[in-house]
Amino acid sequence: MQKIILLFFFIFQFAMDAFSQQSYVDSLQTIIALDKHDDNEMKAYYLLAANCFRNNPEKAKSYLGSCLILAVPGNNFDRQCAAYSMFLSLYQNIGNMDSALYYVNKLKAVAANAPGNNRVMVNYNQALGLYYKKSGDFNNALPYSLAAAKYSELTTTNKADIGGQWLNTANVYTELGEYNKAMECNLKALRLFEEAGNKLGESFCYNGIAIGYLKLRQFPRALEYAEKSLALKKELKDKRGICSSLSAMGEAYAGIGNIQQAVTSYDEALKISKDGKIPKLEADIYFNMAKVFVEEHKDSTATAYFNKCKELALQLDNKQLAAYADNEIAVLYKKESDRKQTEKVLITSLSTFKEAGTLDKEADNYKKLSDFYANTQQYDKALENINKFNSVKDSLTGLNVQVQLRNLEEQYNSEKKIKEISLLKKDNELQQQKFQKQRLLMIGAAVLALLAICSIWLLMNRNKLKQRMKELELRNQIAADLHDEVGSSLSSIHLLSQMAAQPGNEATHKDILTRMSTNAKETMDKMGDIVWMIKPSETEAGSLKQRMERFAYEICSSKNIEVNVQLEDLEKVKLSMEQRKNIYLIFKEAVNNAVKYSGTEKIEITSTIQNKQLTLQVKDFGKGFDSSIVKKGNGLDNMQHRAKELGGELLIETIINTGTTMQLIV
Repeated sequence: MQKIILLFFFIFQFAMDAFSQQSYVDSLQTIIALDKHDDNEMKAYYLLAANCFRNNPEKAKSYLGSCLILAVPGNNFDRQCAAYSMFLSLYQNIGNMDSALYYVNKLKAVAANAPGNNRVMVNYNQALGLYYKKSGDFNNALPYSLAAAKYSELTTTNKADIGGQWLNTANVYTELGEYNKAMECNLKALRLFEEAGNKLGESFCYNGIAIGYLKLRQFPRALEYAEKSLALKKELKDKRGICSSLSAMGEAYAGIGNIQQAVTSYDEALKISKDGKIPKLEADIYFNMAKVFVEEHKDSTATAYFNKCKELALQLDNKQLAAYADNEIAVLYKKESDRKQTEKVLITSLSTFKEAGTLDKEADNYKKLSDFYANTQQYDKALENINKFNSVKDSLTGLNVQVQLRNLEEQYNSEKKIKEISLLKKDNELQQQKFQKQRLLMIGAAVLALLAICSIWLLMNRNKLKQRMKELELRNQIAADLHDEVGSSLSSIHLLSQMAAQPGNEATHKDILTRMSTNAKETMDKMGDIVWMIKPSETEAGSLKQRMERFAYEICSSKNIEVNVQLEDLEKVKLSMEQRKNIYLIFKEAVNNAVKYSGTEKIEITSTIQNKQLTLQVKDFGKGFDSSIVKKGNGLDNMQHRAKELGGELLIETIINTGTTMQLIV
């Protein structure tokens, strides 16, 4: 089960990486599709080329060509230099040295046309430094690598970019046998990569330091740094870097006598270099494997591997590596007839190593010449060459060099620890500040919680008080309504009943009883209205519509007036008790006035809702009235007062002999 979960995890991780990569490529393709022919488009082509540099070189060439089509006519020297540099690296990696040399000349032409452009000078010097380094011409590589590092410090604040240039310089110093300078540059690059958080750069620095210790034959130290490098490169899934670290580990294992582990490391590195089509690394691994077979006295197998190394070195135009392989092959000759050939190869190789500036190989060559002359009993020449060997070797790996190297490493580690301690102190200070802030926040939160509790308590009390006030207002309102609406009607009934009881009024009894009946009915209606207005209900809006319709139909039918009621929109709103009351009473007064005073034969009643605004309209087609001379008692002032209570507006439009329209807007 655990294995299945791990499998799904890796599949998911792979899918996420692929999606992220595809998203990056798609974003660059989107920029190109805009077809603006500007610097962004050129940059997109270059980044796409860099993205498929290792996996698809032919596609990378196509993108670089598109970049140059835009960069050359516009004299964009930055993009030209970057594209030519990548072309140079592509062709040199596959061993096409004629094409590589063509782009060397192109780079020189661009640099000549842009002498004040620091970015161009960084790319140009970096490209030439790597070109000569890969070719084994370290004397020529060094000035370019140093210039690239110094120009980068003037050009950018990107610590990883600057670190990369110093790393290249360190590698050249290592090949030249200047191990102290190599260590200085490696440690400088390592600091920059650490500050930039660039693990890939850190892994290269560890590998560079490992190679330096290999040259000094301090194999345990070399193995320690090679393992550090390999761990980071595996984390970053950098196959080319993994290959370099495995090769360094193989050499370290061979140095401490663990031949089996050395061969295993070399085999793994060789497979990666072949699959990834990295001929320079492949050639180096063949050479190192051959050295292992020499130690095991398997001369024929060793010779075969040296020849494979030489073949690839010649394809790469790496004369120094080819000479080194030749040198090793020569000392394996056993027949006396091969002695002259051996001497010739050793002397030719020595010249190549001196020209390239590789002191460690030069020293090794002196040792081989000394052994050769000793075996052929030419002791004077043997002595001369062993003295030269000792002189060069002492300058390379003498006690003074090793002490200086160790001091540099200890100084770096000491500075790193000091920085770590400083960071820890800062972390502690920040932590203390964080705790203090947390304490303050907790105190503040407690105070806020207490205030919130008090606020809730006060709010609850306030709500209770408010509720009581509402109840009191409601009682007062009911009392007022009963007094105003019902009291007068009951008083009228009381007076009429007394009139009927008096002797001599028998003739008017019927009329009195009719009036009492009418007043009683009105009283019942008013009581019904009061109860309806204060009674809570879930269907308040609907009940308002129904009550308004019933009132309109009843009062109009009693006077034979046609009425058209459209109040459907009224059902969509939720009204408070006060709103229901005032709307209903305004409506009732308006309809009552129209029935009593307008002389109309038709009344239209409508309601509409728009943008949270309710409009109620009562329209008659009667005689109208003059508002300036209208008698009080028609309830107009009362209607206006109720509209104000609603926060609304009452509009009355009247035209003589045409009709009256009342509009309530809430």
